[in-house]
Amino acid sequence: STKMISSLASAKLTGALPALNGAALTGLTVAIVSGAADPTMTTNPATGIGTIYTNHTSGKTFVLTDATANKNLWENIGNGVANISTLCFGGRGGGTQYGYNAGGKNGPYFSAIDKFAFAAVITASGHGDLRVGRSDMSGSSSNTHGFAAGGYYSPNNPANQTKIDKFAFASNTTAANHGDITTAVDECCASHGDLTHGYSVGGKTNIRTINKYAFATSGGTAGHGDMSGSEKYLSSSSSNTHGYITGGAPPVVNTIQKLAFASTSGTSDAGDLVQTHAYGAGFSSNTHGYVAGGSGTWNSNHVQRYSYFSGINQYSIGDLTSTHNQSSYSGNTHCGASSSTTNGYAAGGHPNTDTIVTFSFGTDTRTTDHGNLRTAGRAYCRDNQS
Repeated sequence: STKMISSLASAKLTGALPALNGAALTGLTVAIVSGAADPTMTTNPATGIGTIYTNHTSGKTFVLTDATANKNLWENIGNGVANISTLCFGGRGGGTQYGYNAGGKNGPYFSAIDKFAFAAVITASGHGDLRVGRSDMSGSSSNTHGFAAGGYYSPNNPANQTKIDKFAFASNTTAANHGDITTAVDECCASHGDLTHGYSVGGKTNIRTINKYAFATSGGTAGHGDMSGSEKYLSSSSSNTHGYITGGAPPVVNTIQKLAFASTSGTSDAGDLVQTHAYGAGFSSNTHGYVAGGSGTWNSNHVQRYSYFSGINQYSIGDLTSTHNQSSYSGNTHCGASSSTTNGYAAGGHPNTDTIVTFSFGTDTRTTDHGNLRTAGRAYCRDNQS
């Protein structure tokens, strides 16, 4: 009774084995757990990276690709939609805590970075400064930092249009130098982000270049192909695998272009908006891109939505609230944009306003008020969220 069986040929076994406790098994290369609901960021399996989690109610299955306590990244094994993560961009999921607006213009050019909570309707707080005040930058976010690339200062200071500033979400300090864009860009270029890189696309001075820069290392940008359509006054969003560029001018168009993060072949056609559009703000959910405000065929209080998974003409959902359109939010142009996991947030705009409004990705409804920036202004940096 005290001896162990070191080996046993399967041919020697007949009948049924007694019940065994799986917790006593060792040497397994894959751990599988299950539950009645999807895992969350705070689902912390003891088995770590590679753990497979099955939702036995819906049948969805996830794999743990980043095991950080209470900040876990669960990737859907299916088509990658509805990943559970803390990441701040594209189809990987929006921010969970704050939106950020960097720079802007209201007479003078701002260097201030404003931070506002997704969970509370209050006035934004200060979060440090850019190295140089400017407007109309492209923005992207890693897990830990926001990035502001390019931008407009004045024709007498063209060098400011090449700067990439990096600011930490965890600290309230002046942004750090993160290199330079190869070609100076300004005025409503598109912005995208994947897991490791930010992208700044197009620009006012007839630039169709796609600039790509690494989040982890400074040193400037590398070329990533060229746009095939309008190069300025653009809006944008990001899925897991592609950046989407909507509208643009002149003339004002309704095209949707997409660029592959894995390829340097430039942009391709991805359908059309319902109406022409320029100067708007772009937002990203797990499955759709959104463009709000701006100018074009419609009045600027419309929100248009387009699918990442079908190249067909898309449609309008809801409106910006009447108190935020052509009266006090006239034009809704040049506003900043942030995305949470559930909502889009448009902040500031032209002419100079400090209003922040939000709309739900899950319902086709009008926007609601979400507080104010500290200073009224236009042309804030787009796509920063944590």
